[in-house]
Amino acid sequence: MQTKKQSASWYIAMTHYLTSGFAIPFIMALILMFIIYPLTMSLFDLSETIMNLFIVLYLLLSISLGIIYSANYLKKTYAIDNKNKKTIVNISTIFFGLFYISVSIFTSGIYETITATIFTILFYLLSSKYILINSEN
Repeated sequence: MQTKKQSASWYIAMTHYLTSGFAIPFIMALILMFIIYPLTMSLFDLSETIMNLFIVLYLLLSISLGIIYSANYLKKTYAIDNKNKKTIVNISTIFFGLFYISVSIFTSGIYETITATIFTILFYLLSSKYILINSEN
């Protein structure tokens, strides 16, 4: 069996944030923007409110899938103990929240800021659930 890496908590947290909170949602947003959205708009006559709701649900799905994928990668690659797990979840949530909440404050309205705050809370809860303790002794 391959030995798991011993890395600093901030490094593992940054890996988790970049994978689950940035890379996977970015890839899925490209799919939404160039494939799903044009097909949906040409086939169905949806209101802007319904389309915005669909986009929020799609973003929630992409972040959730990103967290699951990232947690599985972390489990296979890094040795994580209980103290490390809490630090990893907290640091990655801070990065996630700082990015999404600050972007929504400076570029959007109150509803987008509330949505970003809810996504940050969900990011924390899902990361806490899916990142597993797997240290090798």
